[in-house]
Amino acid sequence: RDASLDSNPFQDYIFNRAFTWMLVNGNYVHDGNRVLCIPDGITEVKANAFANADPTETVIIPATVTKIGTNAFRNSVTNRFHTLIIKGHIEEMGELAFYNCPFISTIYMEDENPSAIPENTFSNSNLYISPVGSLSADYNYKHTKLMVPTGTKAKYESTGGWTLFENIEEYDVAA
Repeated sequence: RDASLDSNPFQDYIFNRAFTWMLVNGNYVHDGNRVLCIPDGITEVKANAFANADPTETVIIPATVTKIGTNAFRNSVTNRFHTLIIKGHIEEMGELAFYNCPFISTIYMEDENPSAIPENTFSNSNLYISPVGSLSADYNYKHTKLMVPTGTKAKYESTGGWTLFENIEEYDVAA
C-alpha cells in the first residue's frame, strides 16, 4: 500500500458542480448549498479540484490545508461565491488558484506569517459579467477586502502577491 495516500485524505472525492453534495472518502458532505467546508485533515486542495464549479456562498479551507493547487477554484464566476476563509498557513499556492472568481467580496486569512503567492492568484481575464460589465484583470485586487489577523497588515502589505490588494484590514481572529 502506498503510504503517501494516507497523508492526504482528500485523495478521493466526488462532488456535483452545483456543490449541493460532496463525497469525501465515502462520507457525504452537505450544507444546504451555502457553505463548502473542506473537512479537517485535508492537506491539499489539488489542481483543478473545483475549477468551473458553481460554488457556494462561502468556502472554508481548514488549517490542515497547506497547499492549494493550480486552478483549484478557477472560473467560479457566478455571483454566489462571496466569502473565502483560509484558517491556516498556506505554504504553496498554485498559479491562478482563484482566477476568474470576481464576486469574492471578502477573504478572511487567519495566517499570521503569510507566504508569497503568485500575482495572478486572484486575477480575472477581463470578463464581462452582467449586470456589472467588464471586469479588469486586477478587479479582485481593487474590490475584494482582505481581512488579516490583528498586527499582521504590514506583513501582508510586504509579502509577494498579497501586496496587490488595495483594501487590507485587520480583525481579531479570536472574536
